Amino acid sequence: MTFSFEQDMQGWSATAADTGRPGEAYAPWSIERSADHASDGQQALKLQMVNHTDAAKIWIVRPFAAQAGQQYDLDVSFAFATADFGSTNLFALLTGAFPTPPHDGPSLLAGTTHDATGNGADSDVGYQWLRKAIHTSARANSNGQLFVVVGIWGTWEGPRTYYLDDLSVELTPR
Repeated sequence: MTFSFEQDMQGWSATAADTGRPGEAYAPWSIERSADHASDGQQALKLQMVNHTDAAKIWIVRPFAAQAGQQYDLDVSFAFATADFGSTNLFALLTGAFPTPPHDGPSLLAGTTHDATGNGADSDVGYQWLRKAIHTSARANSNGQLFVVVGIWGTWEGPRTYYLDDLSVELTPR
């Protein structure tokens, strides 16, 4: 299945963990459709956070129908726009699959592949679209569902905005 977010979130929901509370270390965040930058069509998802916790995580998650208890190979690919450059102070891009949706930072981190958010440039060249592809596996839960996650981990303090588009998920039973 492919998702371009042209009309709506297409069954994906946004969530966060380790964002704190106002008055403490706090990380305001949002994930919403935007026409600012798109790789496919006119809309993409805009992932934005102002990380003051050194640990904030924001992600989208969507259930996929599967056979209960069946092990699956999953191929998840997407276009990712980032203005991060160099090799220091990068956030982490998180992608994974779960039998139940992750509910907190530790459960999210335990089941995802981590990749740096850098665009490969040595200096500020603005947003660059990168193609990301992750191969993973997971077992469907007893209700016949798998949950796919794509998100960001704010690993140091500061504001960041990223874009996600042309997201493809392929499930293959083992």
